Amino acid sequence: MTRNAAVQETVKVSAKYEAAGCWQTKEDFAAEVDGESMVNEGCYRSKPRGTMSEFSTDQRLSKVGPKPEASRRNYGGRLAGPLLKNHLFWALGYEKLQQNDQRVTNIPEFRQFTGNFAAPLTERMGSARLDWVANNKLNMFYRFQHDDNFGVTGFGARDLAAFSNLNNTNFHIIGADFHNGRWNHSVRASYVNFNNLIVDADPAAGTPDTLDPNGNPALVRITGRLQDVGPDLLAPQQTFQDNKQTKYDASVVFGRHTLAFGAEYNHIEQFVFASFFGLAPRLRASYNSTTTAFADGDPFSAQGSLDPLNFPVNQVVIGNGLGFFSEKPALGFSHGGTVNHRIGFYAHDNFKWTPHLTVNYGLRYNWNSSLSNHDLERTPLLGVFDPQLAGFPRRPADNFAPQAGFAWNVFGDGKTVIRGGAGLFYETNIFNNLLFDRVLMVPPGLGNDTPQITGSAPFLLDPATGAVLFNYGPAVAPNSNPNFPAGVPADCIGLPNNSCIGAAIGQVIPFAQHGQQLLQRSTTPISMATG
Repeated sequence: MTRNAAVQETVKVSAKYEAAGCWQTKEDFAAEVDGESMVNEGCYRSKPRGTMSEFSTDQRLSKVGPKPEASRRNYGGRLAGPLLKNHLFWALGYEKLQQNDQRVTNIPEFRQFTGNFAAPLTERMGSARLDWVANNKLNMFYRFQHDDNFGVTGFGARDLAAFSNLNNTNFHIIGADFHNGRWNHSVRASYVNFNNLIVDADPAAGTPDTLDPNGNPALVRITGRLQDVGPDLLAPQQTFQDNKQTKYDASVVFGRHTLAFGAEYNHIEQFVFASFFGLAPRLRASYNSTTTAFADGDPFSAQGSLDPLNFPVNQVVIGNGLGFFSEKPALGFSHGGTVNHRIGFYAHDNFKWTPHLTVNYGLRYNWNSSLSNHDLERTPLLGVFDPQLAGFPRRPADNFAPQAGFAWNVFGDGKTVIRGGAGLFYETNIFNNLLFDRVLMVPPGLGNDTPQITGSAPFLLDPATGAVLFNYGPAVAPNSNPNFPAGVPADCIGLPNNSCIGAAIGQVIPFAQHGQQLLQRSTTPISMATG
């Protein structure tokens, strides 16, 4: 009988029942599909009660007392069978993982933030496959795979700013294998669609979304004590990527030679939008004897140094709301795109030189259209440090990779074999390296910008004109600052010295919000999608 290539040879399935109502894998059994049979399999595993450390690292600063509880449930199943006896077979599969974990925070300086918070994880996986055995020379198949998951992470210990990854991936593969005498041919084509979102997850974790009594979004940091509370600075982000790949491989046997050769092409297209500090500005304060004394004066609330909003601001970070990493289009978006065309060719010979000595040798060629931002000229200043860094980056077109090896059966009995080999190999360059390089050179009004406001740099400037959008410090008298001879009026009216720097965090939040709105309005609006 012809085996269904879509069904694995061995399947491990749950077989032990626990008193608590859980199933756990303890035994194996084999399942085989012939030309007529149908197979269905399933499993369910549950860990309804357990401790956090079984699933993740115990993050408690003081590891005293019982560990927080956690649970995990995993179930799935598979169906497979023939559609056309001995020729056409199908298989379907599904699996789901549901985990309810916890993260522990321990912040003795601000006891209200010490506790256990949710860190849920859900993942669903599905698959489908169709196999066609045309004859004893030709086999073909189609495969589909889906995976989506949602996981809360990014916080714990002294950090309460949670974010989540929302991932959704689908891929399709078709293939054919043809055998004819001494020749073997293999063709593959695939399409992979990957989508990733990074979003605020404070509601899912149960951590505070903001400390502002009026509900204004704000991220608060007390250096070294309270890492972050509020919308995570990494959100929002979007990464979408499509890979379209085709591949051909062949081999032929003649005499003592086995010659293999092939070619492949991969079109990789990606869109990235990452707006750091896009959800809220961050207000930072130090924790020392001076700042705690300031907080104990209750400038904002009656909670003294137990309330982070009473501490004096020494920095405000504002996001401009943008996040394109390139000016190029991709995947239907007008900006934020990166495209790579990857091409490869190879030829390889396995030569049985003597009954005891086999040698192999080959040559591969690789080419990538986007190993670097070769279309952007670097500033001449880089040439001062290294002349090779100036001008346009090189895009290599001569990546030939020779390889050779041998296997020597020394005494001909297979007990002592000496093997050796050498080759030249080329690594690709991940897109992230290109993105963070290109964003520094794209036109204004596209990339993410996060101005840092401090006592020595209190002005929020218009990125296009250089004019002061908002003054977080005290008023500047005329002719006292050569960059602003007309002076700069104060904007934090009503605060001590009419300055946000040095005022309580709770008092500065609305001013920080106003500055973020001014910056985002001053940025050139750009459509996310092409026409």
